[in-house]
Amino acid sequence: MGRIRPLWNGFLDLLFPPAPRCFFCQRQLAGQTQFCLDCLHTISHPEGELCRRCGRPWQGPAPCPQCEGKNWTFIQARSVGPYQGELRLAVHRLKFRNQQAGARILAQLMFQSIEASWWPELDGIVPVPLHPERLRQRGYNQAELLAYELSLLSHRPMQLLLERQHPTPAQIGLSQQQRRLNMQGAFRVAPGRQQQLQGKRLLLVDDVLTTGSTLDACARTLRQAGCQEVRAVTVAITNME
Repeated sequence: MGRIRPLWNGFLDLLFPPAPRCFFCQRQLAGQTQFCLDCLHTISHPEGELCRRCGRPWQGPAPCPQCEGKNWTFIQARSVGPYQGELRLAVHRLKFRNQQAGARILAQLMFQSIEASWWPELDGIVPVPLHPERLRQRGYNQAELLAYELSLLSHRPMQLLLERQHPTPAQIGLSQQQRRLNMQGAFRVAPGRQQQLQGKRLLLVDDVLTTGSTLDACARTLRQAGCQEVRAVTVAITNME
């Protein structure tokens, strides 16, 4: 009976599919959506103006305090919402718990967070790379999973144009200056890929934007190799200065 029960339960699920559950809170859903409206409201940026540069909520004539004085190479960034609550847990499940299926749902939210006017101007999608050692440990690159799903949604090619040259210490707990120093010389254009960069407008993809040091290092490498313009999108963004 122990062997038969899982087969029987699977057969019943085929005949009578269980009601879908919200990806974030796991409550049952009435329709075929993948997340409930309450969670979508909770994880998203509040309604209102966003900083044109970093995408954080910001209103007023004064510069966004998170962007003021920063000379990022990427011209704009967008995210689904703040790195907290259910969105933070979703990033952790994707990044550290091998729940790779979550990349599809998170990429759909990322796709919706980007202004529609961006897509006709973009030539390709570039994930932030992991160092080969970290990739072997984790088994996958979460940014690449997100970029692949965004490629399917946008009909823009995913291009593995960057490589991480040396392993960098974990960024958690580092100051903005420490993160920037940590990223110096961390990336290079993949061999044989430089010609693909000439005059292109590219979208960088990562899981979280904190100080912007990682995305800036990637964007700087792409621009120095001949890329015309770089924008960025992440699942979440912090309020760290």
